Amino acid sequence: MTGAAVRAGTFTPEQDPISSQPADRVQAGIFLSLLEREFEQVTGRIEFAERCASAEHGNGFPVSAQRFEDEVRLLWATLAELHRMITALRGFAGRT
Repeated sequence: MTGAAVRAGTFTPEQDPISSQPADRVQAGIFLSLLEREFEQVTGRIEFAERCASAEHGNGFPVSAQRFEDEVRLLWATLAELHRMITALRGFAGRT
């Protein structure tokens, strides 16, 4: 066997602050920040698609306006799912 052996109980939580946070909570915090970033991106895409749909209606192109409106509906469903996941992770990551 190569490498150094690791003994259980080498550090107490006071000596090693990283070990005082369970790995699943740390991972939840990282995933939470990624989901929040995606939430912002989807929000921006919704705003863009809504503006495009409005412009297409104004220019007399109802078919392309409908495509943008369909995209908006799908993005709202995605946003709702992201919101659900973010809410659940905020509760989990905030536990002590």
